[in-house]
Amino acid sequence: MKYYVIVFIKQNGKKKKNKISNKFVINTTNGNSFYKGFETLCYALKILNEFGFSCEWLVAGISQSDLIYYITKEKTKGDFRNQGLVLMGNLSEQDLVESLLKTDVYVTPSHIENSPNNLSEAMILGVPCISTFVGGSGSLITDKINGLLIQSGDPWAMAGAIMEIATNDLEAIRLGQRGREDALKRHYKERVVTDLLSIYKEIKNGKYIAEIV
Repeated sequence: MKYYVIVFIKQNGKKKKNKISNKFVINTTNGNSFYKGFETLCYALKILNEFGFSCEWLVAGISQSDLIYYITKEKTKGDFRNQGLVLMGNLSEQDLVESLLKTDVYVTPSHIENSPNNLSEAMILGVPCISTFVGGSGSLITDKINGLLIQSGDPWAMAGAIMEIATNDLEAIRLGQRGREDALKRHYKERVVTDLLSIYKEIKNGKYIAEIV
């Protein structure tokens, strides 16, 4: 089965439909820290493989290290690179965009988050997104409206959400389109500048100080 992601990017004034390889492609930008949830990602990949689901999981921001070795070799007893895990290390801006455009679903597995830039980047490119419901992720994604939210540290929920996207092309396209629409509104430069200046003005005029008092 061939998988597709509809990516709305203006290129010569036209919208672009990006064709994906036969293998289902998952993408994550992660960090070399336990709170980023890399171990949950590994366990979810193991579950997908056990169910015979053929996929490739691209991970930007991580290369082979003692931490990754500990997680993949000692904790999960296996080298996940043989099961579709691709550690891409640090990527340039252009390489990161190209990687996301080859993606069927984006996953944020973190246990702790603020407002994840990586999730916003995937959403604004029209990639259907799955995120753990931590920190500010819930302010970016409304479950089943513009993405899917799952419990932190639950590889079964993560694998299940991935399968949900993989087995419903129309739903994947809908989530990607709605996610992009919401991201474009949220990150609209003029609106961000106007709102920020308005807040500074109100602070200067003592509005918030008066409310606190």
